[in-house]
Amino acid sequence: MVSDLTCYLRHITRLFEKIGVEVTKENKREIDRQIHELLGVDYKDCSTTWKAVKQRIEHDEAEFVSSLKKALSFCLQIGQNESHISPIILIIDTEDLSKVQLLHTCKNHVCEEGHKPDC
Repeated sequence: MVSDLTCYLRHITRLFEKIGVEVTKENKREIDRQIHELLGVDYKDCSTTWKAVKQRIEHDEAEFVSSLKKALSFCLQIGQNESHISPIILIIDTEDLSKVQLLHTCKNHVCEEGHKPDC
């Protein structure tokens, strides 16, 4: 788990652990976007998002955890071996399951159009 989580993310690390999502430098921005979308809050409005997260947890934590797990399903890491394979992030459009995006992470960034030799 990334130690420099900002905003509300650092307050819900136990929820990430429950659903088996590891927050990394490479995926924390997308995780933040997905949580904003899940809650219907404009992106980068962290205080409103944190307020909505707390309300959802107080109302029905199990349901929120289930929704969070579904929203963050793109965080599945297919394989990781530091000497040969970098983590891969799979993004699935839940509205149109035929739309799948595969992101290859290299060192400290994400190659959005596939792995490039100069990564």
